[in-house]
Amino acid sequence: MKKRYTRVFSILIALLIVNACATFDAQYSDTYKTQSAQIDSELEYSIFLIGDAGNANLGETTPAIDNLEKKLAEASEKSSVLFLGDNIYPVGMPSKKKKKKRKLAEHRIKIQTDILKNYKGNKIFIPGNHDWYNNGLEGLKRQQEFIEKELDSKRVFSPENGCPLDKIKLTDDLVLITIDSQWFLEDWDKHPTMNDDCPYIKSKRKFFEEFKGMLNKNGQKNIVIAIHHPVFTNGTHGGNYSAKSHLFPINKYIPLPGLASFLNLVRKTSGLSPQDLQNKHYSEFADKIVTLTQPYKKVFFVSGHDHNLQYLVKKNKPQIISGAGSKKSATKLGKDEGFTYGHQGYAKLNFYKDGSSKVAFYSTEKSKESKVFETIVYQKDAKKKTKSYPKEKRKTIKTAIYSKEATDKSKLYKFFWGDHYRKYYSEEIEVPLVLLDTLYGGLTPVKKGGGNQSNSIRLEDKNGKQYVMRALKKSATRFLQSVAFQTEYVTEKFNDTQTEDLLLDFYTSAHPYTPFVVDNLSKPIGVYHTNPKLFYIPKQNRLGMYNDEF
Repeated sequence: MKKRYTRVFSILIALLIVNACATFDAQYSDTYKTQSAQIDSELEYSIFLIGDAGNANLGETTPAIDNLEKKLAEASEKSSVLFLGDNIYPVGMPSKKKKKKRKLAEHRIKIQTDILKNYKGNKIFIPGNHDWYNNGLEGLKRQQEFIEKELDSKRVFSPENGCPLDKIKLTDDLVLITIDSQWFLEDWDKHPTMNDDCPYIKSKRKFFEEFKGMLNKNGQKNIVIAIHHPVFTNGTHGGNYSAKSHLFPINKYIPLPGLASFLNLVRKTSGLSPQDLQNKHYSEFADKIVTLTQPYKKVFFVSGHDHNLQYLVKKNKPQIISGAGSKKSATKLGKDEGFTYGHQGYAKLNFYKDGSSKVAFYSTEKSKESKVFETIVYQKDAKKKTKSYPKEKRKTIKTAIYSKEATDKSKLYKFFWGDHYRKYYSEEIEVPLVLLDTLYGGLTPVKKGGGNQSNSIRLEDKNGKQYVMRALKKSATRFLQSVAFQTEYVTEKFNDTQTEDLLLDFYTSAHPYTPFVVDNLSKPIGVYHTNPKLFYIPKQNRLGMYNDEF
């Protein structure tokens, strides 16, 4: 009887494990089972996406690469093909001294570059973690040089020379930002000279500053972020394992069911592997990247790493995973919104003239291509309602930075926080009122600026000379986002709160008009300085979409 119960219990446990396992079958959330992907607009640009394509046997290709070649033969010059890292398995590009390994590595990369020889569009390879596994940056540069020679171009490997970040303009409304995510996850102590050839980024902090700047400069465009490690994933690197992995932890010949499940549990909960999203450094990196993109409407994450096809929407951002160029691995969609599929294939991302976009995933299982999923990523642009503002006739205006209510503090409050310069923030002064269409011969807004506190816009005159318009009232929520909440988007959550009021009051510890006396202090002693002018800028037609923010 005891044996019988033990057997039943073991069967139940096995069934539970299998039920919780990732699978290779296509999985769709309810939202995407019935939705239409029809777009009634002219195609403007296409990006073909394939990753982890470097694992073909010697003398062979892969079904995904073979089918992609046929698609590229039909593609126009208004397109790009993007190889999403792990271009050479298992350890990147060896030196020529290791002849046998080098021969296999060259074959694995050549079957990818060969399909591009007659392709009319842009060809772009980004690095993955396996591309770093041959002497780090040395092996990565060997791969870069080999690809550049094969394709006779210096603009086919991005980011290049071991730098972690690059930007490529594809159209006036579409920009590609490439990130070497392994650069961030790599153990820098093992590669002390890895940043020597990168002129502008020497630290992780500088990386995020540059990335933020790229987003800001292109915030009104479609921004495709190509990053080998996905910011979201429901595959193996996200802690979802196949039934087989619960049986064979070491190889496919020795089943160890209990041990295998235990090892999977340890991997999922410990974050020991820097290649898994559960890892502290990987998750912090992904969270910061996602947080920085939150203010921008049309951002696309495209990745490889997991050897499957996935479309996930989390934190208002779409993640496209196309890492099934030469391998396959199981997925588990669960309750998440989107689609997952565990076989070889590739994806195609289309952009249309009405501002809409669509992604399609193609399976190449058994060498036969079939579309397994298609969805609209972003709908067409809404028609912009232009609001007309009356033209100001006043030459000056009496105004203040803060309201009287904002600076009216009790004696107890001042006892704890001090007097500061509150009275100057709420004291009305008379300043010139100007219109941008006449100021300095006419100025046009170029882009929004600002650091961790300030609100600003860059302006340009008819000769290309640029000016910065910066508000005297700083942003409390921007400070909180940049300093205290780098891995979570909270800007809107703190609007009109006591926390915001407290920070705005903290800013009164600095005199608001200090910048305007710098000229008188610096000029006599020969110190270079700026020459700011104080104006009141009312809402006006020339400000356009920025009227809502200033």
